[in-house]
Amino acid sequence: MLSRLVKYYHEISAHVEGATRLEQTIRRHYFHPKLSEADPNLVLSCDTCQKNKRGSKTNGQLAPRAAVLLPWQEINCDSIGPWKIELRACNIEFKAMTIIDPATNLIETQPLLNGTAIEAADVVEDTWIAWYPRPGNSIVERSHQSVGLILSVITPEENPRSFEDGKHVIRCCLATAMHACRCTSSRAIGDLSPGALAFHRDMLLDIPMQTDITVLTTN
Repeated sequence: MLSRLVKYYHEISAHVEGATRLEQTIRRHYFHPKLSEADPNLVLSCDTCQKNKRGSKTNGQLAPRAAVLLPWQEINCDSIGPWKIELRACNIEFKAMTIIDPATNLIETQPLLNGTAIEAADVVEDTWIAWYPRPGNSIVERSHQSVGLILSVITPEENPRSFEDGKHVIRCCLATAMHACRCTSSRAIGDLSPGALAFHRDMLLDIPMQTDITVLTTN
């Protein structure tokens, strides 16, 4: 039962957690005397984790956290990428827009097709404004891509099905990453998950969450 539980949490977090964060996420819900042994064993034996682990080398330190006091007051918007993937002999390059509530670390992501300012505004409106309380302030990256094709496929007219499949794969990957970010613990907010902090409810179990956010902003 323990191995199945650890495997479930490891997969639902999209393999983004190391053994320590994985254990912290599981301990929010369950206790087992051998949990500390099971987590490292699974992570070390996971082929996906070993291929994509970031390593211990870092560049500098994170800036001091200056989060706003209340959720839904401000959003930070930024484009990320580009990434290149190969799907059925088609080379796909894409970027994505990330929208983050800095008070809770809640994140939304959507692919960008052409990278224009109009498209970026539409993504923010459709992805955040339509679903969450309207923020009083929006911070965007200064050098947002305004021209150029962000999602391109070599000879798409010869293989239109692969082009549609490629866009579907991108949407699924971004949705999986976003769900993992919402569910996993974050040290910056007291080992809570951003989803739990934002919605006052655990993202995986029907458990209410009450947190003094003023304490988190002082840590």
